[in-house]
Amino acid sequence: MTRVLLGIGNPFKGDDGFGPRVAELMADAPDWRAWDCGPMPENFAGRIAKLRPELVVLVDAAGMGLAPGELRRLASGTMSGFALSTHSMPLSLLMARLAEAAAEVVLIGAEPVEVALGEGLSPPVAAAAERLARLLRTGRWREITEL
Repeated sequence: MTRVLLGIGNPFKGDDGFGPRVAELMADAPDWRAWDCGPMPENFAGRIAKLRPELVVLVDAAGMGLAPGELRRLASGTMSGFALSTHSMPLSLLMARLAEAAAEVVLIGAEPVEVALGEGLSPPVAAAAERLARLLRTGRWREITEL
């Protein structure tokens, strides 16, 4: 089974580095291809189309109005009307494109504390990255509450 993780964000913008940190934590996970795509995950769509993975998980900091570090997941079919990213392409469009090549596409977001210039994740978001990596490695990521 091929599973892909796209870590989205900019580590020089505080908690926006959540996605890249999860990709880093998943780099050696068996049965996963984890890529830090920075703020432009659409650049990885061609690679994903060639792989035709069973699962693609996009990971990003997402302002959802939750407590800092809270995780939520969204399936591609539930994305209409959501603008959870500050990146160049709306993630809803990217997810629709990836769904043409992957059996399942999911976005997992963490509520940031601060997304501004400055290095390092806040403690709640750093803990969320560790938790998410554990859930992904053990196949328990569906335990994350769906938004």
